[in-house]
Amino acid sequence: MSRWFAATCLGLAGAFVLSGCDTEAGRQAQSLARNMGSDSCGAVRNQNLVGRTTELLNVTELPRNTRVVPVGSSAGAIGDERRMTVIIGSGNVVTRVYCG
Repeated sequence: MSRWFAATCLGLAGAFVLSGCDTEAGRQAQSLARNMGSDSCGAVRNQNLVGRTTELLNVTELPRNTRVVPVGSSAGAIGDERRMTVIIGSGNVVTRVYCG
């Protein structure tokens, strides 16, 4: 089983547990669980980018409207679920790919 799949399953399990709570965290977990099944921006099929260095990142192969956030920058609070976001961490390595 791939690490990404295992992490997704674990995250969904936690989201369902928290979804029973009537708290802000519970409401966020419900929203996350609803959105996990959708891949409105192509992030699920681009999880292979995680772990690649920026030298191996071919921006011409990324979906149109992709946002690449370099080390030390903030992705911001407002997310567009139709836009793929690629987070670059220390060592110029892709650490996260998600819709928003």
